[in-house]
Order: sequence, then C-alpha cells, then structure tokens
Amino acid sequence: MNQVATWTRCVFILLILLSGCTRSYSFQGRVVNGDGVPIEGATFAITPHKHALPDDSNATGVSGKNGAFHIHWCCVPGVSLFKLRTKCLGYKDDIRLVRADDSTLRIVMEKKDP
Repeated sequence: MNQVATWTRCVFILLILLSGCTRSYSFQGRVVNGDGVPIEGATFAITPHKHALPDDSNATGVSGKNGAFHIHWCCVPGVSLFKLRTKCLGYKDDIRLVRADDSTLRIVMEKKDP
C-alpha cells in the first residue's frame, strides 16, 4: 500500500507541474477572395513556428458562410510565433507567420491559375 500512495503522490505532483506548462492562444478572423467576398469552407492549421510537433497536434478550423474562423489552442508557454496554413479548393495555399498577439486576422486568398 505504501508504494501505491507514493506513486499516487508523484503522479499528482507531476500533474500539478504540467498544468502550469500550457498557455492558451486564440486566433480569429475572416478569409476572403481578392474582391473581398467571404470564402466558406477554407481550412486552417496552425503550429508553433520552429517547433517540431506531430502532424496531429495542429490546431485546425474551417471558415463559415461569412468567411469567419476561430482557432483556439493550448501549447507550451514561451511560443510567440506560429505558422498558419490556409487552404481552399480553387485558391493558392496561404502560409504566413502570425504572432501570438495577432488575435484577429484577415486572410485574402489568391485564385489558382487555370
């Protein structure tokens, strides 16, 4: 029983320490075409810039009917620069760096050449 209590305490302390190691980030905005018309169905993926993470750790989102999107994500503190990739059928991929304090974004998608 003593070993179980010791392991339980260790796990509890570890969870407390890890809970302080995350920070919440929120990005929102609109995606439009070159004429300013909202684009519905554009997909977004955001990852910390220069931090190697597995592909399934990306925060993702999809734009709504009015082109609006919202991405909420938790990651390690100290990350201040992110890579945002926007994709939509018929448009060139938009890849840009965004700062952690760039909470409201406007993304203008460029049509693909025929």
